Amino acid sequence: MKDYYEILKIPRNASPETIKKAFRKLAHEFHPDKNPNNPATALFFSQVVEAYEILSNPVLRRNYHEKKFSSAYQQPFIFNAEQLNIEFEKWLVKLHKADPYRVNKDAIFFRLLAYLHLDQLAAIENDDPVTLLRLLDSLFSLLRYIDFSLQQKILVLLLPHLKTSELKQVVEDFTSKAKRKNTIKNWQPLFVALLTLLLCLLIYFLL
Repeated sequence: MKDYYEILKIPRNASPETIKKAFRKLAHEFHPDKNPNNPATALFFSQVVEAYEILSNPVLRRNYHEKKFSSAYQQPFIFNAEQLNIEFEKWLVKLHKADPYRVNKDAIFFRLLAYLHLDQLAAIENDDPVTLLRLLDSLFSLLRYIDFSLQQKILVLLLPHLKTSELKQVVEDFTSKAKRKNTIKNWQPLFVALLTLLLCLLIYFLL
């Protein structure tokens, strides 16, 4: 198991302020934008983000301590679907207030992975379908912050734990819409380039 304290170079009893300060320092130093074409740096940056997402969240940090440092393994805290939805809604409130251009997509992805571990998914799979629908709605809102490829990694984990065809259809509908948006996004630069070229040609022949 990874030593997140070692990754951030902080003591095990580090305060939230110390954790944030260490994360900002390392994230600034190893950000992929500052180190292009360097896979090793990109990998370490992702580990820094993962470490911060775990240690900055009290529940995830406690679960990590139980797994990493207890003499005997203890089960992590498990939410029911309603509790997990509340956690997601509180998270969304913070994201809505944040600068959209400064939202860390990798951090959202890693935090979702931490929430949606196998024990957690198994715990909610038999919950009330109406509650699960609300949970899916909150999850989809979070997924819209990250890239399509990362969305699919989360949904692949989730799908086997959805017991009804209605819930699976909801996920498939979201995936289809997200795929169309991703296709448009990928082709948009080409459309803009073609339009620019046509306008240039039009101006050239008119003049």
